Amino acid sequence: MPTDAGRKTGYYLDQRENRRRLAQRVRPGERVLDLFCYTGGFALYAAREGAHAVGVDILPDAIDLAQVHARRNGLEAHWIVDNAFDWLPQAAEQGAQFDWIVMDPPAIAKRYNQKDSLRWAVWKLVYHALPLLAEGGRMVICSCAYQLSLQEMIEAVRLAATDRERPLFLEEVTFQAPDHPYLLQFPESLYLKCLWTRL
Repeated sequence: MPTDAGRKTGYYLDQRENRRRLAQRVRPGERVLDLFCYTGGFALYAAREGAHAVGVDILPDAIDLAQVHARRNGLEAHWIVDNAFDWLPQAAEQGAQFDWIVMDPPAIAKRYNQKDSLRWAVWKLVYHALPLLAEGGRMVICSCAYQLSLQEMIEAVRLAATDRERPLFLEEVTFQAPDHPYLLQFPESLYLKCLWTRL
């Protein structure tokens, strides 16, 4: 993919520790869904641990790169070119089930006045992903938008789970990798937030 056609390098180093954390927790044979997979980071880490990984992204070029990465690393995963917002309800109708769902959407809102649309997007993703999550399954919800605070993100996820009448436990919150440090005097530098939840 040409550098001017994609999002940065396509492999986000700020998610490095979170991908490793997923790999440490996934068990062989588990079903892992990587939404907004881009070049396949989370899906391939899961596949390396013996999971059945599925990656969904709207960009065909990104999925092409994910397939290249899988081949180069001797890994197998199933790749789907589709809009995650549209794909989730369709997959639920087909009875798809996963032990892990990771959603790491791009920064949908770039400005503060777009925060409500971002909060709505998080609610919608979680609401439509929950029917695909097996009992005892885990969902990792990420946001790289500084505009949406951690508390607001938790509230959007809580509302989605409540509307679905599914008890969702928050087990852990993680942030960007240490080489993307958070400077206390620059609050915008704490931008990446990941909620590790269990159904």
